[in-house]
Amino acid sequence: MVYTYRERAARPNIDYIKLPEAEDLFPCILANLFERQIQSVLVEGGPTVLTSLLKDGLWDEARILRSPKNLGAGIAAPQLGIRHLHEQVTLGDDMLFVYHHYRA
Repeated sequence: MVYTYRERAARPNIDYIKLPEAEDLFPCILANLFERQIQSVLVEGGPTVLTSLLKDGLWDEARILRSPKNLGAGIAAPQLGIRHLHEQVTLGDDMLFVYHHYRA
């Protein structure tokens, strides 16, 4: 599924969903996914997408993989500021941290 502002013709294995021009698109996307009975979504995004989802509380679980390797220049990871560490797993030289979002 591709969410877009433009009308596009369907293609094999691609479903284009036209979004309204809104300031906050995540509620529109999540409502559409709910209508399609999709209840689990994996989001791999950059700092803007991830920060927005976290800030708005639109997440259930976050998995963070940290490596001691220096990859050099690039885009800095978002400052998450999340709590509730659920699990910590060693994967070779890397560490996987699993956080759960608990709602009141």
